[in-house]
Amino acid sequence: ITYAYAVTKRTARDSIGWYSPQQDQTHTLNIIYNYKFTKKFSIGLKGKLNTGKPYTPIIGREEIPGNPGEYRAVYGTLNSERFPLYHKLDVRLEWLVSEKKDSKTTMYLDLFNIYQHQNIYNYAWNKDYTKKQAIYDAPLLPIHFGVKKEF
Repeated sequence: ITYAYAVTKRTARDSIGWYSPQQDQTHTLNIIYNYKFTKKFSIGLKGKLNTGKPYTPIIGREEIPGNPGEYRAVYGTLNSERFPLYHKLDVRLEWLVSEKKDSKTTMYLDLFNIYQHQNIYNYAWNKDYTKKQAIYDAPLLPIHFGVKKEF
């Protein structure tokens, strides 16, 4: 189990002053657990929970001069809002296929975000900036299969 608390601030050369950069995550919690059922079969769990990252909100729109019906975004204070809490749980099943004096072969199956929580990665806006839509990070249950060979 690891936990980190950090406050990151940056300053710009112009009149913006101090702000939270995009990479700022105030709270980070990671939990890793491995269990070996037999000499050849194991399961691993990896949980992650983070404070949402900062982003600059769109607070309105303005019509582009000379282009009636076309709009551009009006931005709020730099990185003044945060995405919601980010969390997921991954599982790895691992089978030891062969183990020799100078090599080892393992097959594994990774299941990411097993409870399929929809973590918001970003926001997208429609053309006239009247509707905001969430863009999710890995909305489906990604599954990876692999073979690892060690010499």
